[in-house]
Amino acid sequence: MPTIDLSFDHFLTYFPEVELPVILSEESPHTFDRHNTPFPAHIIEAFLVQIDPGNIDEFTEYVPCFRLPDQADFHALIYWKAGLLDYQFHLVTYDKKTLKLIDHSTLAGVQSVNNKLSRSVATIDEDLIIHVVKGESTGEESPYDASSTISYHYELLPGGQIISSLS
Repeated sequence: MPTIDLSFDHFLTYFPEVELPVILSEESPHTFDRHNTPFPAHIIEAFLVQIDPGNIDEFTEYVPCFRLPDQADFHALIYWKAGLLDYQFHLVTYDKKTLKLIDHSTLAGVQSVNNKLSRSVATIDEDLIIHVVKGESTGEESPYDASSTISYHYELLPGGQIISSLS
């Protein structure tokens, strides 16, 4: 029987480093799904359950996307989570010395809430500023309501904390 590697270094191998800027949109998961090795169940149990306790079931899919360029004190990883009418990109940061989770935030995706479809797109720039534009519609056939659009941004601080503010 093969040995299961639950080391953090092994976990990192699922996340190729990318050059910035990067755009996260509805089409992005297909690219990551084609090029990245999916998470096996033991990796989900070891590393993702702590981030999203109680929200993992047999219908939820997790796809590793990428890691942000090397930072002095933390690792910054992006993964995609697909549930029932809920598809989202998540950013997680881990301390490089202790390997403990520092912060977690949902960046972009598609979500159905109260008969409205919420869509958001995120762009991560070279300064680790994440620009997000979010809007809503009442379904595929209805016109997009531009008045529902909001924009905000996240910033990754030198210690790995994720802060947000309206643009």
